[in-house]
Parts: sequence; C-alpha cells; structure tokens
Amino acid sequence: MQFINGCLTASLIYLMSSPAYANEILLHVSNQEGQTLALDRLTLETLPQKTVKTSTIWTDGVIEFSGPVLIDVLHQAGIDSGRVEFLALNDYRLEMEVADFSKDWPIIATRREGEPFGIRENGPLWVIYPFDEGGQLSDERTFAASVWQLVKITELP
Repeated sequence: MQFINGCLTASLIYLMSSPAYANEILLHVSNQEGQTLALDRLTLETLPQKTVKTSTIWTDGVIEFSGPVLIDVLHQAGIDSGRVEFLALNDYRLEMEVADFSKDWPIIATRREGEPFGIRENGPLWVIYPFDEGGQLSDERTFAASVWQLVKITELP
C-alpha cells in the first residue's frame, strides 16, 4: 500500500454475492499530514480480523461481529496518538482519544454473523465493543462510541 497524491485507494476487484460493497470505498481515514487512506471491503478484510460475540442495546440476543481492530486501521493511516473524530453516514460525529482504544477493541465490524451487512442493519461498518464483558465496556460513553454506518475517521490537530 502506498499513498498516491495524498490518497491511498485500495479498490481491488473482489467478488462477493451481497451486498455490493466489495470494491466500493467504505471508509476514509485522514491523518494530520493531509493523507487519506481510502479503504474498500477487501482491504479492510485483509487486515488481521477479530471476532466479538456480544449483545448490544440496539439488537436482540448475542450476535457475532467480525472485522479489523480499530487501532490497527488507525496505524495503517499513520495515526498513533491524539484525538480522532468519527463520522457516520447520518452526520453523527464523535471525538475520542486514541489512547482510549486497546489492541483488542473496538473492532470495525465488516461482518455480522459471518456475512456483510447493510445500512438497514447499521452497516456496512459498525464500531463494536465487547459490551457483555461489562465495566467500562457497557457504559453510556462506550455506547456513544459505537458508531454505526461509519464512513470517515479524521485525526484532529
């Protein structure tokens, strides 16, 4: 991977049956140097994957989510510290400290029960914590950080 004209695009052909997000850019991650990492499903799914089985306050029962760990995605864009802003498809915005993320959570879920999921199911990307582990992982702050329909992450000055 390399940045080209300040933007890395990883739009590789990837055949999947559904939904049609395979080679469409799903997430932009911008660092303070003005470089933007543009990630499609294939690129997100070639990063190391983690599975989280948890219930959420928005869904029924325990669900298996999988995808790359958020901190790994940030590192791909050269973001190792400071603050980032998440932006969702509906313009929901949230700022967080990179130090609040661990090497294990949250993940950027690209799959739900092993399958890609769409906008009507809070996808195609959803920031998921292992809520059922309790403690700080099941408080209001963490629920607010569980951005669904995630489209952009920006490193803040």
